Amino acid sequence: MPPAIDLVLVFDAGRTHALSKQQATDDARNAEVEYNRLLMMLRDAGFKITGRRGERRGEILVLLWTPPRKLAQLVTAQVHDDFLLGLPSSTLPGQIKDFVETPLSSGDRTRVVYSHITSLKVEGGLGIIPGVEEWPRLKSILALHDNDFNKRWIQDWTHRLRGFNIPLAELNKIRDEVSYKLAIFNLLY
Repeated sequence: MPPAIDLVLVFDAGRTHALSKQQATDDARNAEVEYNRLLMMLRDAGFKITGRRGERRGEILVLLWTPPRKLAQLVTAQVHDDFLLGLPSSTLPGQIKDFVETPLSSGDRTRVVYSHITSLKVEGGLGIIPGVEEWPRLKSILALHDNDFNKRWIQDWTHRLRGFNIPLAELNKIRDEVSYKLAIFNLLY
């Protein structure tokens, strides 16, 4: 069974408007340089990646998976940062050995990986942020959704749950699937 994809980075290598031959050549060269720099940064950081053609012309999807050792490093760093900031980190394992015994929920896994990729370099991240000057062709970074979970969640909430009294067990399901922050947001609002 292939590893589950943690994130998808959407890269736009093509331009939609007509260019002269020289401009098209320069644009293609610049796109290639930026794409190769993106791949090299992700590989050097310890991620496993592969590229696939997107739906639109010139669109490349970079599928990213985090090996267990790299994920353990990111979790350890996140727990450390949360502690220094005085934030609760009870949903994340405290040590690497706990991480092996208690795997991360898909929501926490996505949050930890996304945070590392998009955090600034001075904060220990990679600084890969869609649309900034350094990454003009990177259009977005997104997580894949579990369609079966989403359908069950919507069906349960529209048929069984009335009003704003959401049982804690339902919030825990959301937290495990999409992250602690979204579960808290739904509790507060």
